Amino acid sequence: MFVAVIEFFETIIKNWKTIWRLSAHQFVTKNRDTKLGFLWHFLSPLSIALVYWFVFGIGFKNGAEHLMGDGTSYSYLSWMFSGMFPFFYFRSNLSESINAIYSKYNLVSRAGFPVLMLPVVSTITNLFVSLPTFIMPIVQLLISGDFNFSASMLLILYFCAASLLHFTAVSVLFSVLGMISRDFQRVMRPVLRMLMYFSPVVWSINGLQEPFATIVKFNPLYHLFEVFRSSFLENYTMDWGTTLYFWIYTAVIFLIGCFIHSKSKDKYYMSATR
Repeated sequence: MFVAVIEFFETIIKNWKTIWRLSAHQFVTKNRDTKLGFLWHFLSPLSIALVYWFVFGIGFKNGAEHLMGDGTSYSYLSWMFSGMFPFFYFRSNLSESINAIYSKYNLVSRAGFPVLMLPVVSTITNLFVSLPTFIMPIVQLLISGDFNFSASMLLILYFCAASLLHFTAVSVLFSVLGMISRDFQRVMRPVLRMLMYFSPVVWSINGLQEPFATIVKFNPLYHLFEVFRSSFLENYTMDWGTTLYFWIYTAVIFLIGCFIHSKSKDKYYMSATR
């Protein structure tokens, strides 16, 4: 297993320039065939977020403010935006990681191509695409008058680093499983649809009773949601239990992904040429 991990880092270090070029190319390709181009990365999630705000914020909550853990209150729109936009980033990473290898079968079928680069390229590309949308919660807070500049905003740097490492690990595992079995893609589609409703995006964990509140924290994305949200809305108090669980989970997923990759990489070429 550790041999597979060493192979992964050797591949990334040796091919970092290629990874960077492929990530930049994919980023440009995503906007090539549309007139509005990069604006769609703002308009599409913004329209969806406004629909959920109308349904849950106006419909169910009747415009009520959201109370934070430290006693401060924000409009539901401000609170929801700070969770909705990172969710779009999470969902994009998870859905595209499954096809990170399979969708590049023309590269995979070339003998000697370092397959492990593809999950990393997918993760970096998604960060490039989503990073500008992270300013949307700030814009909304400025419009509503809820914005307060504080040192906790620096946590966005931790969020970017932690999410990049986490989704790299997930992408290594998911891309291999998606290559080995096409059924894995079909299983993950409904899971991704349900992910938002089982994550604290449009509802708060503060309203849950035990043991449900604890169960929600077993979602590894919970830590990332809380870091992102707290960097804008309140001073973040590190939950060391949740943080430790997140990094242990990330490490385990990464080890499993590298191990399965090392055992199955010879099958890539067979699957890609079918």
